[in-house]
This record gives sequence, C-alpha cells and structure tokens, in this order.
Amino acid sequence: MRELNVRIGLAWPPGVTSGWGVLALNMTLEMLDHPEASPFLILPPHTDLNADPALAARLAPLAAEQVRLQALLDGESTRTATLNHPVIHSLTNHCQWGTRISERVKGQGNLAYIFLEDTNLTPEDRSRAERIDLILAGCSWNETVLRSNGIANVTTVLQGVDTCRFTPGTRTPIFPGKFVVFGGGTLTYRKGQDIVAAAFKAFHRRHPDAFLLTAWQNPFPETVRDIATSGLMQGFPAARAAGGIDIKGWLVGNGIPPEACHDVGAVPNSSMADIYRQADVALFPNRAEGGTNMVAMEAMACGIPCLISEGHGHLDLIAPNRANCLPLPSSGPCPPVALGRLAHAGMDGWIEVSVESCVEALEVLYQDRERAGDMGRRGADFMRPWSWKAQTARVVELAMETLG
Repeated sequence: MRELNVRIGLAWPPGVTSGWGVLALNMTLEMLDHPEASPFLILPPHTDLNADPALAARLAPLAAEQVRLQALLDGESTRTATLNHPVIHSLTNHCQWGTRISERVKGQGNLAYIFLEDTNLTPEDRSRAERIDLILAGCSWNETVLRSNGIANVTTVLQGVDTCRFTPGTRTPIFPGKFVVFGGGTLTYRKGQDIVAAAFKAFHRRHPDAFLLTAWQNPFPETVRDIATSGLMQGFPAARAAGGIDIKGWLVGNGIPPEACHDVGAVPNSSMADIYRQADVALFPNRAEGGTNMVAMEAMACGIPCLISEGHGHLDLIAPNRANCLPLPSSGPCPPVALGRLAHAGMDGWIEVSVESCVEALEVLYQDRERAGDMGRRGADFMRPWSWKAQTARVVELAMETLG
C-alpha cells in the first residue's frame, strides 16, 4: 500500500530568474498541492524570490524548515546524511552534481534532473550516473545521448509551463507600428543569439519597421565571449558596472540601429508573459538545447508564432504535423569552438542554422500574417497539456517508485 504524503526533497534552490530556479520553484509549488506528496528544501530559496512577497510568504514554512535541516547537517559536517525520503538532485554536464549539497545529502531514493549539452561522456561520467537511481532527462535527445553511452537508468521528463500565466492575451503595443521579433535566453554561443542578431540585421534592411526585442541578459559576463567565435557578429557584449551585459551596445556596434532594438534586462519569470505578447514572432535558432527551451515554450504558450531550430531538445517542441511552429532546418553540424568551456566539449547533435534560412522564415510570417496568427494559436494549443501540474505529477510518481 502506497504511503500517503511522501516527503520529497529538492537539492537546488527555487528561484525566478534562472531556468533551474523556475524548475525547482514550480515543482515545489505543485507538490504543495499534491494529494500524496509534499516538498522540502535542502537549500534555501534564492534571494530573487524576495521581490515577490506573496510567493516568498507561501514558501516561508519550507524556508524555516530548511534552516532547521541545515543546522542538523552542519552538526554532521564530516558525514554523508541519508534522509528517509526521496531526493531530487540536479546534474550538470558530465553527470556531476549541480550543487555541493548533493555530495553530502542522499535520499532513500535519488533522482536527478539533467539538461546535457556536452556529449563527451567518459567512463567516469558513466560511473557517476550509475550511482543514481533514476536520471530525469530534460528532453528526448538527452535520453538518447545517455542511453547511447551505456547509461540505462534514465527516462525523459519534460519541463512544464505555467499555463495560467503564459496564455494568449490582449496586447497593448509598446512599439506601435513595428513588426517585433523576440529573442530570448541567456546569451551564449550555444543559444545562437549571434544568428538572431545577424538575421535581424539583414531582415531590417528589407523592412525598416522591424524591431528586435531581446531578453538576453547573462549574469556571468565571462561566459559570453564564445558568441564572437562564429564570425557572424563582431566582439561580444561588454560587462556593465551595475551588473549584467550591454546587449544594446553590442547590437548597435554591429550595425543594428539603436531605434530598432531593445533589451529588457533581467526580468523575473512572472513578468515575462507581457513581454512575449509584444512580439509578432519569436526566433530561436539555438545550436543546442539540453531541455526543451523554457523561453520558447513560454512564448509558444502565449500564442507567439515561433521559429525553432530543428534539432536536439527542440525536437520535442515540434508537433508531428509541424503546424505549431516553423522549424528551421539544420545547414549542417555545428563547427567546433576552441574557447572557454566549449574548447573540449562534445557537440554531437548540435546543429547550425543559417542566417539566410532565418531571414526567409521571418519573411514568410511578415508577408502572411494570417498564417502567423494560425501558427500562434496552434502553438498555444500544443503547449496547453504541458502544465507544471502534469509534469510534476510524473516526477512525483517516479520518486515514489524509487521507494519500492
């Protein structure tokens, strides 16, 4: 007989300004309403939650419980603690723990989410993976990569979308008379913002009413240098003294008129729906996604017609009839990058999308607004079953199965 109200631990902090934080936050909130499970936090919530008093208040009992748990762990600082509950961990590339606490805290059952982009897996990586009861792959491509490397304890569990917040809605244009192209995601070579910028520059020459709206902030300026390696754009965004990076300065320095672009800065996830709804189209020529690209998912759920590279984690976002978005075909494998974290990375499954194919796809929807509207509606319909409630229920079910 199944035990009621199984406690399930999360070993990375909930938050509102990063993909990992949003994942933990929404699973936590859904577990609070789950009839058979309830969450507990092994690390404190991220400080970015303080900007939302109602959300912080809802998590306050869990935060207080985490303080007590931390005190117990601090008293056993030299020993591994095994809790009598399932624990969900995070994994980075090479199947390494995403937080140090996972080295010290284990559960009665241990699951771990992974969004793998580096496909170079070593015997040591496989050994680490095999010590976990079940790996939750963030996309079907990830599961395929892991299984092809001999890692069998894996299943695909896709991220969710807040289907109450991210829905088609009325738009009050902030940029009236403009054809707004949205680009989102932390600025890196992997996410292909250089392709977006180069494509928009060419598209704007055709259509001066085009406007580029971006949410590309990266809190780690040292990681943006690889964006220059493709040669599509010169240089990389400079770090700002106040924090973040100068996206607009980089775009303008590469020939995009200042009046034709705007970066929204670091925006909490709860405020993104209104930004998506400003767009006529969203462009995602990402070279690799270890998950299903939360920004693209949310934009699609808001009814924005999305142009999406046809590979890696994006494949889960393309409906069998291909009517919910406009897939961007691969022009070939992604060229290797000899810089930073990508210098020795495995890039099997990464793809390159040509600037020309992005420009032509934008042209299709610019010329055919009826098709664009239909695509947006189909995209929103496609995303409707991807609620956090449904995705979290699947995670809870798998966590309970680790208990036997």
